[in-house]
Amino acid sequence: MGLVSRAQLFNISWSAHRLSPLHHSKDHRVLIGNQDALKTYAKRLHDLLAGDLLRSMQVNLTKSLADDALSKAGSLVESRWEFITTHESIQEGSDDSSIEMNECMGIFITLDYERIGYRAALLAGPDGYTPASTDRRRKQSTHLPLLLTRMPTVLRNTFIEFLSTTFDSYCATLHLPSEFLSMTLETSISRLMTSEDSQQASNATLEQVLKETQLTLSFGQLVAPSLKSLDISLPRETLSTFARGGPNNDTSLFLSSLSQYLDKHLAMKVNLQETGNESCESKDTQHVWLSKVATGAFVLSAEGRFKLIDISSRQREPPEEQTAVQKLIDLANEQILRSLVRRAAGDDLIT
Repeated sequence: MGLVSRAQLFNISWSAHRLSPLHHSKDHRVLIGNQDALKTYAKRLHDLLAGDLLRSMQVNLTKSLADDALSKAGSLVESRWEFITTHESIQEGSDDSSIEMNECMGIFITLDYERIGYRAALLAGPDGYTPASTDRRRKQSTHLPLLLTRMPTVLRNTFIEFLSTTFDSYCATLHLPSEFLSMTLETSISRLMTSEDSQQASNATLEQVLKETQLTLSFGQLVAPSLKSLDISLPRETLSTFARGGPNNDTSLFLSSLSQYLDKHLAMKVNLQETGNESCESKDTQHVWLSKVATGAFVLSAEGRFKLIDISSRQREPPEEQTAVQKLIDLANEQILRSLVRRAAGDDLIT
């Protein structure tokens, strides 16, 4: 067992889930910072998937996987659980046996099969784990509200069942409403345009990081029975133009400009600035809504699909300028992770 950096979360298309607190008092009083606990649960998961403990389940699993991708992966070689450190630079796989709670942003799980590897991550956020209470009873459970998985459906279901039975935890798909997608995009644009240099430099940073952006609009069946979705592709120059083209008294420049453009040129009333208050339309009465955002830096969809993209290889500026741009990118990425964790924890659920 060792430590991994947050870089392990990049360049992977994740399925996001909400996860209730993990109760582990029967086995270990503390989970975060406890390497022995990770070894225990890694072995249990390995034994379950390999069938060493539940051979009857193995038979059923094998039958159900006859046409599944997992059937082509070969035998399970290793189940590895590692802590994700908040430190920017660490040696991957470090065997450091101690990590403080506020230095750990979650647990990274690797399932290596003979021909392919699958991944999962249980996250508390980029600022490190903070127990919800100092009460002694709370120390016997750990809340890592955001679960990310990258594995076939049947394996994912088995893994979630393992979490449920082992930790008495409940898991559900993390749905991301239109308001969440809109404000995540808006916040990322704002972060990337806070350069201390000129407006031209800010625009260049925005275009370099987000590149071409694609927005997917979905339509209600009553208003468009034959049209399920519509993709809007924004070239990088158009993106930066919208980002600086809203009314001066409007803090949401990009969303305001885009909504006005759709209204004027496409005759579509799409209020991308709704924040989920009681006056907002429900999805049952909403005619058009944003269901996916895909940029050069991240991808988010209403179904809970999520991806952060490492763009460090794209940067061609001198080292000192790269550092400044990378700081803006890191801040934007951290904000996305915080928003997803808050959403998973129920702090800002939008209906």
